[in-house]
Formats: sequence, structure tokens, C-alpha cells
Amino acid sequence: MAAMLTLDVTIEGAAGPLTARLYGAPAGRARFPRLHGKPSAAAQHERLLVFFHGGELDADDSRLRRLAESDPGLMILAPDYSLAPSMPAAADQAYAVLRWAARRRLRIGWSGAELLVAGVGADAALRSVDGLIQRDRAGPAIAGRILMPAEDELFQEIRLANFSVYM
Repeated sequence: MAAMLTLDVTIEGAAGPLTARLYGAPAGRARFPRLHGKPSAAAQHERLLVFFHGGELDADDSRLRRLAESDPGLMILAPDYSLAPSMPAAADQAYAVLRWAARRRLRIGWSGAELLVAGVGADAALRSVDGLIQRDRAGPAIAGRILMPAEDELFQEIRLANFSVYM
């Protein structure tokens, strides 16, 4: 199996830059498409899962790599952002991440077909807020949400591994 592709990116958030990591199965590519310049005409990933960690992005890295490797049609964007209860900053940052992904979909190799959001623990509640903000600001359409309690790692692993069942 080819090595998992990852790319660290910077997203302009509501209160300044946010770091994020893209995960994607190679699908015949040795690298991600260019993020600047002319968009790629051939987006390869049908689904983008924006994963909001429950405390530390690097703690979920191996889990996100396995999930992206398991489905060649899935790309994952995992931003590092303000943790709850920093409202409304965390919600505004999450919305900025969703807008960034929608605007750069072809540049990152996503077709734009399905946008999913996932959250762990208290940040799972923010995924519901995302839906309200998205509705009120006419943002990108969210096809599904995956909300996971933080206290049960086995539950998280099973839910992430079978997320299509819960859309």
C-alpha cells in the first residue's frame, strides 16, 4: 500500500490563521494538488470529512490516517482551533474552515460532492452550532454530522471506522 498523503495547511480563521492537516489516500498521486494557482480539473475524493479534535490534533493523527487509508473516496481536513468554551471564536473558526474547504475544493482534490463534519466531546456540540451558522450565512451544505462522546475511545474508533452508516 502506498504511503498516506498528508499536507499541513494554513487557513485564515475569524481571529487569525489556523493550522490544519489534510489526509488523503494516494489514488495514483504522489502528492496533493497545488493549493495556489489554477485549480486541478480532476478532483478525486468524493467526500471531505472535517474533523474537529477533542483537545489535541496530534492525538488523533493515527486514527485519521487509518480512516483516510480505508476509503480512497475520502479526504479528511483536521483543523487546530480554539477549544470550547471559547465561544463564539471556536464556532467562527469552524465556519471559516468549512468555507475555506468549499472555496478550495478543486485545489485540494475534493469534488465537493459530500461535506461531513465530526466532533469529539464538547467540540461535538459545536458541530450543531456549525449547522445553524451554515444555514444563517448560506455556507457550504453539510451532508452529515458525526458526534462522538470523548469518554469512550472504543466508541469513537467504531463510529469513525463505520461513519457512512451514520450519515
